[in-house]
Amino acid sequence: GASGLGAATAAALIAKGAHVYALDLASAIDKAPGDERITYVPTDVTDEGQVREAVRQASATLPLRTVVNCAGIGPSARILGRKGVHDLALYAKVVQVNPVGTFTVLALAAEAIAQTEPLEHGQR
Repeated sequence: GASGLGAATAAALIAKGAHVYALDLASAIDKAPGDERITYVPTDVTDEGQVREAVRQASATLPLRTVVNCAGIGPSARILGRKGVHDLALYAKVVQVNPVGTFTVLALAAEAIAQTEPLEHGQR
């Protein structure tokens, strides 16, 4: 939420009057623009405990109603290049951040959203 697509999404939501809790790495938050309607929460989406705490913070004051997940990294490398095989640890990190981190955030946020009071037509 502090850079890239996440920051653009946060800005669009703020423009519509939402209060945004933006999860991102501390290093990205240090460079993020400030706004009184955005609360930055240092979070590594590959760490379940950090995600749980961030979701708890986001739902502590107001009901959590919407989650947009933009976490992702995309280092560019060939499977086999001039310098050899793609760094396997880097590939594992991409998998941990992109699909696993996305699932973790969405699953834990859905759990919190399911505990909110339903709106007029039963939606949460």
